[in-house]
Amino acid sequence: MQFLAQLPLSAHPDPQLAARAQVLLLFQCQGDPGMCDEWDAASGGNAAVLCSASGVAMAVPAGRTTLPSHSAVAFRHYDDRGGEETPDDAYCALLEDDPEVLGKLGGVPLWIQGDETPACACGRTMTFFAQIEDRGGGGINFGDSGSGYAFVCEACRDRAKFLWQCC
Repeated sequence: MQFLAQLPLSAHPDPQLAARAQVLLLFQCQGDPGMCDEWDAASGGNAAVLCSASGVAMAVPAGRTTLPSHSAVAFRHYDDRGGEETPDDAYCALLEDDPEVLGKLGGVPLWIQGDETPACACGRTMTFFAQIEDRGGGGINFGDSGSGYAFVCEACRDRAKFLWQCC
């Protein structure tokens, strides 16, 4: 699996999630892109792993990779109140205006094909954590102009899921 992102829960706008000393790690199958059902949260073609934030270090894999070992991504706050067209017009405007916007933490997912919010094994609906955009580079492949969606279970504290949709 290819490593996609390391997202600290402490950066999330929801105080309950931000208080958890955890990191969300996202991975996607790249063995034969499109053949691992990596768009599905339950297929095994992707992975979302919650781990303790203490002692987490950057691990650079050996061998060929399609992403650089380090990225200088920074968080940028914006007004996430809904607008007239979408639940998050300000985010959509940022995507159009700034090619360096790679996604968002919190708020509501902006589904491309329809709501696919996953349920946890405990039966609860998972909480939206982040949306990652396929901006046409960096080795991330979410189909045709797709978005990845990460979710965590607030009750279980050790379960997360990841899926993507495309146009």
